[in-house]
Amino acid sequence: MSYNTMNLDTEIIEATEGMHSQLQSSIIENINSLNHDSHIAHTDNTDANIHHHHGTADIDDEAEIDDLTDSSSIITDTEAENEALKEARRQWEESLVQLNQVINWVILPLLGKFLGRKVARWTWKWVAGRLYQ
Repeated sequence: MSYNTMNLDTEIIEATEGMHSQLQSSIIENINSLNHDSHIAHTDNTDANIHHHHGTADIDDEAEIDDLTDSSSIITDTEAENEALKEARRQWEESLVQLNQVINWVILPLLGKFLGRKVARWTWKWVAGRLYQ
């Protein structure tokens, strides 16, 4: 009897861990694709601005081109993206810890209580049926 309950508990834990790892990999893929897409969009916008202004001979336009291609602004953008990625990963890890705590401290005990009562009720019905018939 307890063997079936242990199997059920093990199956529930394995299913929860599987869903947890799938969710984690899905979110990481989404974050990576968003970072890649925003980097491509930023590069495309910079290239478009350079090509748009390159045909004119105004001094102000040349200054804009120099500002757009300044390596310090590119490094700053990259550092900002890296910081945003680090912050997103930190928040993700914090969310995983919280999810793990909710599962371990709330869901599993409630599930165990529910299943324990069902098994006890079924066992008592079986024993009472054998003893009092």
